[in-house]
This record gives sequence, structure tokens and C-alpha cells, in this order.
Amino acid sequence: MYIHIKRKNFTNANTYKKAKKVGGAQKLSHQIDRLCEAVERRSSNKNDTLGPSITQAIEELDAIPDIDPLGQIYMFATRLFLDKDKRELFVALKHKEVKIAWLMNEKNVQEEKENNLFTKLF
Repeated sequence: MYIHIKRKNFTNANTYKKAKKVGGAQKLSHQIDRLCEAVERRSSNKNDTLGPSITQAIEELDAIPDIDPLGQIYMFATRLFLDKDKRELFVALKHKEVKIAWLMNEKNVQEEKENNLFTKLF
């Protein structure tokens, strides 16, 4: 009786495994590169859209002689500038009179909201 034993070609199997490992490493390397590029794009976009700093907004506020640095509107503005969009809008306004009117309006709107909230509570 003759038994036929099939021999595996170990060199081909090892070569296949090595090729697969190299392919996996290349794929992982490519994914890491793509991830790094995405992070770089995201951080560069943030730098493009940061807008004016709080310091810039305060400098603009200080340039308005009608606003007392110890007054309520000044202190209100410093808190308002913590909001990026409102800070950006304030700096974008070109005329000092418009800036003052806008700050007063924002202060009135906030006080109105607080009064409505207080009224609803009681």
C-alpha cells in the first residue's frame, strides 16, 4: 500500500507570511501618515480662524476715551470678550460710537435675559 504524503512548500508559506506582514506594516504606516496630515490640517485651520485675542479687544476698548476703565460697561465688556464671536464682532466694528452702542445693547440684552429668568423662577 502506497501512501501519498503531500509536502508543504515551507519557503513559499514563509515568503507569503513575510509579504503579508510587510503589507500590513506599510498599510499602518500609510494610515499614520494620513492621521498626521489630518492633525496638521486641523491645527493650521484653527490658527487661521482664531480671530482677535482678548488682549486685542481690551486694547480697542482702552482706546475709547468715553468708557471708564472702572465703570460697569468696561467690566461688562471684559466678561463679554470671553466669548470669541462677540470679541471678534467688537474688534470688527470700525467706529467708537458704534462699539459703545453695541456694548450697551449687549448689556441690555443680557440684563433682560436675567430679569426674564428671575421672573420665571418666582
